[in-house]
Amino acid sequence: MYKTIITQPAELDIAEAARYIAKELQNPAAADKLLDDIANAVVSLEKMPKRHALVKNDHLASLGFRFLPVHNYLIFYIIREGKKYVTIERFLHNRRDWIHIIG
Repeated sequence: MYKTIITQPAELDIAEAARYIAKELQNPAAADKLLDDIANAVVSLEKMPKRHALVKNDHLASLGFRFLPVHNYLIFYIIREGKKYVTIERFLHNRRDWIHIIG
């Protein structure tokens, strides 16, 4: 079993996505559903974090970045094997230029 840690940038990404959906798109129910699905995805990483692929970028893959899709978003995370925890680094819309944002 792995422990999950959500970094401050990822927390801000999640909050911004939920705010955008709730306020700008005027769909608070969809924002709540997204938050529930993110929570379930994060819990799933505690059991099997290696089941998701490394990103398709050599530099980020060498750092151990993996991704988990949730709706139109991607959870980017790194497995810290020696310490048995997973760090959620960012939560970004799949159409954003995430390579430049993360890299």
